[in-house]
Amino acid sequence: MSYANCWDHTRYAILVLTTFCLSLLLANSLALNFTVICMREEPSGGSVIRQSPAPTLNSTANTHTTHPLPRHLFSEHQERVLFSAVGVGSLIGSVPVIWLTSTLGTRWTFTLYGLLSALSTLATPLLVAVGGFIPLCVARVLQGVALSVSFTAMGSVTSTWAALKSSGVFIAYLACHLQLGPIISMPLAGVFCSSTLVTWRELYYLLVCRSPFSSLDSGSKARFKGALTLVGFTAFYFFYTDSPRDHPHVSDKEADRIEAGRDLHSERARLPIPYRQMVVDPSVWGLVFSFFCVQLAIRLLIQYGPIYLHKVLGFSYQQTGMAASLPHMVALVVRFAIGPLSDYAACVGERARVVIFTSSAKLIMCVCYAALALLPAGSHPILIQIAFSGVLVSSSLNAVGVLKSLQLVCTLSF
Repeated sequence: MSYANCWDHTRYAILVLTTFCLSLLLANSLALNFTVICMREEPSGGSVIRQSPAPTLNSTANTHTTHPLPRHLFSEHQERVLFSAVGVGSLIGSVPVIWLTSTLGTRWTFTLYGLLSALSTLATPLLVAVGGFIPLCVARVLQGVALSVSFTAMGSVTSTWAALKSSGVFIAYLACHLQLGPIISMPLAGVFCSSTLVTWRELYYLLVCRSPFSSLDSGSKARFKGALTLVGFTAFYFFYTDSPRDHPHVSDKEADRIEAGRDLHSERARLPIPYRQMVVDPSVWGLVFSFFCVQLAIRLLIQYGPIYLHKVLGFSYQQTGMAASLPHMVALVVRFAIGPLSDYAACVGERARVVIFTSSAKLIMCVCYAALALLPAGSHPILIQIAFSGVLVSSSLNAVGVLKSLQLVCTLSF
């Protein structure tokens, strides 16, 4: 293969880089969801309280502890507010994101939102130490604002860089960030919360911030993870272009392959966004309601899953990290299989495929949530883990079904 032909796959490099950046946006917003369970008050002398692992399901707490752990930094009400702040920020950020994308382009908009996520995540340990609850809420809102660009970026990158016949694969793989984000943050958070060498703060530090544990290997790994946010979005800014034909490594052959069958779509892309038609279209409202219901079910476990596993089921910090990330690992495998199937399953029509994926996702979620509600806590741990995992694994089907149907509605109706 010649050097020129090697660049006939630039669109896949764009796919990997965008998925990586989307995963970091989600990982940054999820870090607090786990570390809040090991954030504890420090003594007046300023020394760091080390986290002691919680008792496991098969162990008994020591009733003769002479130095009990200090109380948590935040009350349950404050924890709920901190979790909700990301949602508030997402609502705020979703208002200008479409206008910014159409005005500045995906390259600039996605990069700016990514830098906002990096800075607000970097500020989290400092705000906890000197600012307290209110400043931390502001940082959480900013993380939510940054997170709001995710689905807009997914749609924009897919419509710009994916060939029409493989758009389902592009969407499915970009949506892998919904699993990769927790896979990045949850196990690391479990390790740092249970470590006697480092604290939860190390999870947030970026490479540009000198950590008090800079000599420790595990701390370096945490800062490296944080540095990926800056590195990832810097790479995105310099590598991504808003048109395949403007990219120096895209050949005419690859550009023609991407644009095949998109003449009408490309012409409509220059027209104003049809807000009025979207508001009165029942298909749009059906998709909005469907996506809202599924996201509510998924976000409930993503937000409160670590607390449920740790406080209700009694998992240790490390067990909680692995149990919370395991469903996302399974869902990631399922998504890689579902993506091509949504495009190339010739035994059923495209509309039938969308209906099957969307409906089956909701049915699985209903059954699994019913099992979580009916199974007593502390009994049948395997069944509880299966039900817990089933809700999140079914999100793979939903991502393909809803996002694919959304693309079809936009292509055919607007």
